Amino acid sequence: MDFDQICKLGNICTLKSLNLMENGIEEIKLPDCEPREKLKIFVALEQLNLLYNPIWNEADTFNELDKLSSLKRLNKSPHLKSDFDEMFSKAVGMISQLEMLNKIEVSAEARRDASYDIWKRYAMEWLQAADTPEILYDFYKKHRTYAEIIEKYGSPAEFVVRPKSKQSNLIKIRVYNQQSGEIWEKRVPRMITVQTLQGLIAKRFQTTSSSSSSLPQLSYIDAKYPELVVPMDNSAKTLDFYSVQDGDTVIVK
Repeated sequence: MDFDQICKLGNICTLKSLNLMENGIEEIKLPDCEPREKLKIFVALEQLNLLYNPIWNEADTFNELDKLSSLKRLNKSPHLKSDFDEMFSKAVGMISQLEMLNKIEVSAEARRDASYDIWKRYAMEWLQAADTPEILYDFYKKHRTYAEIIEKYGSPAEFVVRPKSKQSNLIKIRVYNQQSGEIWEKRVPRMITVQTLQGLIAKRFQTTSSSSSSLPQLSYIDAKYPELVVPMDNSAKTLDFYSVQDGDTVIVK
């Protein structure tokens, strides 16, 4: 149960696979190191099994595991307040070299989406730390992959400071039907739910029945960051939740 004791195995330089399933582990804590450095323990460890341990903080766990230089395959049960999709996004976004989680391969698209999720989730915290070197250093220790994500996708400052108070309640979006190639421009409320938008799109393109199980799958491309495609996979959330803005493109699958 004590991860300090488990860390003693890190001196075995040939250790490639470690099974810690059902050990009662509540916290993963590795030795300290610089935010962009890797540890000199568990240097060959490629596969780690943490299934069925009552680990209470997923984000801290994945941040710690990013310190391992060779970790490629991880098995872990989701936290009780989480689900697999949320855990997958956190793990892929926070463990830079991860290639497989619970036997599911990490595609380039999944890594891009997970990185965007991390970029967005911690944007405000990064902005508050950015002007003070000591605080920024502590931020990068808590979010080890964030500096690399910023190098790839740019500063989130503009994303954070988008004005809210004077925004119109309506936004104009472009809806692109991948199957037919048709584009539909539509003004919709910011607070419209994804499910309601799915219904409007299904009616417009006549793509599906009214059954919620067969509604079209949606994602969107940010007009300012066109390389990022964000899945809109929670039908109960609003466009405002996903930060959809004027001029963004919604993709219909």
